[in-house]
Amino acid sequence: MKWRYLFLLAGIMAMSLGQAQEVFSPSFNCDRASTWAEKSICGDALLASLDVEMDAIYGSLRNALSAEARNSLRSEQRAWLLERERCEAQFDAQACLLNLIFERKQNLWQARLAIGDLGRLAAVPLEIASSDTLNFWGSERRLEAISLEKDNRLQQYLSAKAEDFDVANSFVIEDMNFDGYNDLRVREFLPAGANIPYLYWLYQPAIERFIANQALSQLTSPNFDQTTGIITSAWRSSAASYGQDSYRYQEGQLLLIRQETFDYLQENTYRYRLFERLDGEMSLVKQRFETVE
Repeated sequence: MKWRYLFLLAGIMAMSLGQAQEVFSPSFNCDRASTWAEKSICGDALLASLDVEMDAIYGSLRNALSAEARNSLRSEQRAWLLERERCEAQFDAQACLLNLIFERKQNLWQARLAIGDLGRLAAVPLEIASSDTLNFWGSERRLEAISLEKDNRLQQYLSAKAEDFDVANSFVIEDMNFDGYNDLRVREFLPAGANIPYLYWLYQPAIERFIANQALSQLTSPNFDQTTGIITSAWRSSAASYGQDSYRYQEGQLLLIRQETFDYLQENTYRYRLFERLDGEMSLVKQRFETVE
């Protein structure tokens, strides 16, 4: 049954991921890919995503081991990399490679949990990504990783380093790119000021994976308006300067379309400025000075 599923999935991937192949990168530099397996991973969005996950689990496990155990793990990984290359000779080489990476990822994750320094901080139900549970792993209030599981089997691993974690206040599920699918974000830490940073993962339905998004991670205190498709980000650069930026997606990329700034120039005077995108450039469209009694 497992191989039947993998054959079907490999066929779907070959038909539908032409564009996505250019988006996702594996854990290594594809410009230096030399082996069959490396080139195959670089040419397949799902395999690239799985490779990133496996590498993150491997790194977490390695860092938790003693020096002697690290050497054993390194030797074991080298042997597995050689085994990975043997998939080239199989009837369905892509399915073989996919299966090997899934299994290796699962085994590394079980070894990581067996060390015992990671505890389950919280678990919430999930109805997408072929998973039914999101598990949050870490120690005390420090989040280390998120696992997506179905029937107690790992489906996806997300490396998520966050401080002061509290699932009720730190974790959000909502559509953050307005494509009809829910995405994930976790508060990275709780700052003293107003600029609250988040880690983001956008769901990619073509490969049924959550992919980290660095562009959104640059935004602080965000709000996603599902009606207008506009994202607002509130920020404060100092006690005397703050504002709000507005973005929308254009061809899948965040585009700044509006910015409001408030700058206190003297004790009782501030300057308000409004910038909007006109003819492809951000332009000052309004400015006023006001006195505060």
